[in-house]
Amino acid sequence: MEEYAEKIKSTIEGIESATGSWNGFYQTIRLESAKHDFPCQEAKAPANRLLNRYRDVSPYDHSRVTLQNGPCDYINASLVKVESAGRNYILTQGALPHTSGHFWLMVWEQKSKAILMLNKVIEKNQIKCHQYWPVTSRSGEDAVMEFDDVGLRVHLLSEEEAGHFIVRTLMIESTSTGNKWEVLQFHYTTWPDFGVPSTARAFLYFLQVVRDADVLNPKFGPAVVHCSAGIGRSGTFCLVDSCLLMMEQGLEVDVKEMLLEMRKFRVGLIQTADQLRFSYLAILEGCQQLADGNKKFIPDISIENGINGADDSIPRPPARTSSAVSEEAYKRFIETADRPLPPLPDSTSSEDDSSEYSDEDDEEDETSTSYGLLDHVNGNNSNSITDERKSSVSEVENIREDSRRASEASLEHRRVSGESESNSPIHKSNRLDENELRRRVKNEATREKIRDIRAKQKESEARQGFYRAPKRRKVAESKSKESR
Repeated sequence: MEEYAEKIKSTIEGIESATGSWNGFYQTIRLESAKHDFPCQEAKAPANRLLNRYRDVSPYDHSRVTLQNGPCDYINASLVKVESAGRNYILTQGALPHTSGHFWLMVWEQKSKAILMLNKVIEKNQIKCHQYWPVTSRSGEDAVMEFDDVGLRVHLLSEEEAGHFIVRTLMIESTSTGNKWEVLQFHYTTWPDFGVPSTARAFLYFLQVVRDADVLNPKFGPAVVHCSAGIGRSGTFCLVDSCLLMMEQGLEVDVKEMLLEMRKFRVGLIQTADQLRFSYLAILEGCQQLADGNKKFIPDISIENGINGADDSIPRPPARTSSAVSEEAYKRFIETADRPLPPLPDSTSSEDDSSEYSDEDDEEDETSTSYGLLDHVNGNNSNSITDERKSSVSEVENIREDSRRASEASLEHRRVSGESESNSPIHKSNRLDENELRRRVKNEATREKIRDIRAKQKESEARQGFYRAPKRRKVAESKSKESR
């Protein structure tokens, strides 16, 4: 292991001494992996677009996981094979409300024994993953969730906290046959979005707990690994685990080539230069621990004692682009499979330039990017129209007030000077002001009609989309009256 450690250390020093450092190295990997332009036709099919959390993170057709007995065969998940390490992983996005049943059906059909969740449900005030597992109720009732669309029921059997992660034991039950399958969920709760864990040692201890549970054994199905988009944090875990496993087996390891190979199965694995650097440092730390005679990765004492038990001290990166479907939007969504999807709205990204995709890994919070939803008509657009109207009316009133004052001043001037009203330059100016006022009022009336027509047109188009918007304003008004 000393040789591996020296090699990794030398590689890290070489990268950090080079121009561009880790960002340049990461961009090189991005460019090389971009040569493999694999199709994602199933992910972009109209019937499947609402099943994707992010518009720019899609599974390749050749490596996507297919559902056998679901309402459809599509799920945003990829089977990543690392044959040199003898590992298979299923990397997937954080479940959406309407794909949670698909998620459990995949675990059931693939006979997976482990779910590795590397994100929180809510991060930076944005929903990154729907809570797809049951929680214990305060009344002491059994923690159960029903997924009628796939005929499965999920029970929470136990939950154990371990500092920076939680281990849950869950039981999946078929509602038709009564067959059951037990699975462990390892929930890493202190890994920041777009960031890295607080220490490599804390991450390695999490990896050791997963390994000790024997859930990565090839006799079971592939472990399901997810974050928000299933590429950044998920890719980091798989890369570190595979590389260390190969080193323990005495095999030749090239971390960069290993990552490029894994990227052939799912787009954008390892999402930032910081995550790439952390992967190398975690592999180095693992090599050093094993070289010191440790048979297992040891825990971080500061984490276990609660001295540095959260990664909140790490600066947060900018927010990513919004998700394809929000939780609130889905509550109002009515499935109409025979209707065509409206065009995708343009989105702007405020995330770090070194980031490749809209993963948490955007994220799309979930701040919603709704497909044809009426939020744009009843919310933002109507507010902007109202503001424009108020501004225009205020402008017209100001013109009228100025004209009135000018007229009064001209009359006073004529009284003092005895000047003829018809020949007065001020009177001529007033006539011009009156004409200008009439023209502006007429133009404003025209613009008002145009705005009304556009608003009605947008509302009509939206109503022809997926659903009729609930009368939220009346409900809000009634609630406010009741509160009074």
